Amino acid sequence: MTPRMEQVAFGMAGALAERVLPHLMHTSYPLGTAGATAALLVFMAQDMDRGAQRRMDEITGMKRLYEAAAGLPLAPELAASLLAAAARPLPTSLSLGMLDGERAVLLAPLVALHAAVEELPGDDARAVERAILAHLRTTADARALVIPPAG
Repeated sequence: MTPRMEQVAFGMAGALAERVLPHLMHTSYPLGTAGATAALLVFMAQDMDRGAQRRMDEITGMKRLYEAAAGLPLAPELAASLLAAAARPLPTSLSLGMLDGERAVLLAPLVALHAAVEELPGDDARAVERAILAHLRTTADARALVIPPAG
């Protein structure tokens, strides 16, 4: 069996916590450094496990928001940028760097759309605004990192 990268990182964090930290109990700086390193390994492992899926979910969620906003009376430049963003092909690579790059490209129109719908009257604008807030809440929850219990 070949261990997955997140399993290796979790194992390294566990080894630090169980085998190294107890020997550093009377040395505050090395103890803090080893503890922080173990915590970062746990966080990295969590992102390795679900990072590509989370990023892809964010990308597809933003594209759906742009499609939902198509009928709103938006400034022509904003409407054109939303159409262009919605029409972008989905990434063919699951490289985290590539997905982060695509997410960054799609984020600017989201910020502009959010600002615009806050100023628009009507039920359609409120529905898009609620959808944006739900998307932001969902993506923030998906990015949450869990600190495992000690011991």
